[in-house]
Amino acid sequence: MTTRSAIRFLFDEILHGTAKGNDGTYFVQGGEALLATCAGLTAKQASRSPAPGVSSIAAHLGHSIYYLELALRSFLGEPVEGDWEASWATQVVTVREWADLQGQLLGLARRFHLAMEELPIEDETAVTDAIANVGHLAYHLGAIRVLVSWLQSACP
Repeated sequence: MTTRSAIRFLFDEILHGTAKGNDGTYFVQGGEALLATCAGLTAKQASRSPAPGVSSIAAHLGHSIYYLELALRSFLGEPVEGDWEASWATQVVTVREWADLQGQLLGLARRFHLAMEELPIEDETAVTDAIANVGHLAYHLGAIRVLVSWLQSACP
C-alpha cells in the first residue's frame, strides 16, 4: 500500500466504515462511520448539547467541514485564511441545514479523495497535512459518537 492509498483508505473508513470483505478495522464498523452516524440523526438531535459550552454534533460536523475545506485549498496552492472560532458557530441547524452539512461533507470527501491521488509524496508538509486531516476527522467522529451515546441515554 502506498502512502497515498493508505491515507485514502483510512479517510474512507472514517466516512464509510470498513470496506466490503475486510474483517478488520482501524476505526469503526460500517454503521459507526461518520456518514451513517449523521444520516441516522435528525436536525433536532444534531443540534442538542449535553451541557452549556459543549458543542453539538452539528457544530462538530461544521468544524470538520471547515478544516477539510482549508486543507483542500492548501493542497491546491490557494491562499488559506481561516477563522477557527467561526468554524464552531453553527450549533443549531434546521432540517435543511443538517442535510446541507451532510452533503457538503460528502462533496468535500470526494474532492479530498481525488486530491490524495495527486499528493506530492516528496512534500513532507503536504503529507503531514493529509495525515492530520485523517486524525482530525477521526477525533471528531469519536466526539460525535460520544454525543450520540449521550443522546441515546438521555432521550431513549
